[in-house]
Amino acid sequence: MALPPYSFSQFGRTISQDNLKSFVVLLLILATIFFFNSIGRYEVIEEGLITDPLFQDAGKNWFYSDKNITFNASPENTIKLTSDSNDGYTYFYQRIKKKDDFKKLRFSIDAKTKKVTKGDESWKSARAVLIMYDKSGKAMYGFPHTLMEEYGDTDWQHYKRVFKLNEEAEEVMIAFQLMNASGEMWVKNIVLESVEEKRSFIAFKLCFILIWIIVGLWVAIPLVNNMAHSPLGKAALFIALCIITAVILPESIMRSVDRNIAYSLEEKKSANNRREMSFSVFSLYKAGHFFMFFIVGFVLYIINNNKLTTIKLLFYIMLFALATEVFQLFIDGRDAHLNDFIIDIAGVAAAFIFGGAYLSMKIYIKKE
Repeated sequence: MALPPYSFSQFGRTISQDNLKSFVVLLLILATIFFFNSIGRYEVIEEGLITDPLFQDAGKNWFYSDKNITFNASPENTIKLTSDSNDGYTYFYQRIKKKDDFKKLRFSIDAKTKKVTKGDESWKSARAVLIMYDKSGKAMYGFPHTLMEEYGDTDWQHYKRVFKLNEEAEEVMIAFQLMNASGEMWVKNIVLESVEEKRSFIAFKLCFILIWIIVGLWVAIPLVNNMAHSPLGKAALFIALCIITAVILPESIMRSVDRNIAYSLEEKKSANNRREMSFSVFSLYKAGHFFMFFIVGFVLYIINNNKLTTIKLLFYIMLFALATEVFQLFIDGRDAHLNDFIIDIAGVAAAFIFGGAYLSMKIYIKKE
């Protein structure tokens, strides 16, 4: 069969191999994001896990602080939390016994806030959480538990998240809180249901994983061969491998790392300290994002030697950072975060600034 006038061979000559690879990786990133956000992922196993979600019994099936709680039954079916002080703690919660077949719970609400003050920690705000408890009744704060954290004025918004339950969990608590924050918070349409991934979704996910492996090898093998000849190149490859390893670690291992870091901080004296401890771990992770990409960016900037423009080099590293966030979508209990991507790029930008200063200093010293 004769090739059309503009064949693939002509296309290959039009753009470089690197540009082709960048285009394919970017296309795969966008396709993966679309897949995870547009295809129905879960099917409901059991619904209606909350007792009296419409507050028809004036909150008799709920536990709440003695004051600053207002129930609005039909037709509004809302609960209002009010706090006049940043030192107070207004709460409203219900506990649900975990069944053996509960593996994942989907928790969703509609909520809005008014004049909620922002504390010095993110948990000092208007919050909706799902917290697991073990056999001894101890809260498992080391696992993902936040559905919503807001401050200031927000209109009605829908919040939804799937939480993977730990095998040691005996009970879960859904709670709405004004934690050391003044202001008002309204909640309605509270839904909690047991879900599992659809078989069709799992099949497509495995296909995407296979495509990522093939594309990853196509991109990585020549890159490794080119960079492995210098010590700095080997260092950049090692850090990149560490980043990839970290983003594909199972959620159970990440939680174990969380606990080990938290215990080393020795801040376990009170409930508040336990919460602060988890946020200290959170801050360490964010610093790790910045530091790792700073090293990668600095080393690549130094060894680039004007082979690529700064914009092009930054674009390639941005693709890598974006891909590492997307990889986490495939890991149960993990998720991609735009904030992490922004922190990664901030680390690279800082590295380029330091790298430029370092090279300029070397040139100046040689002239002297």
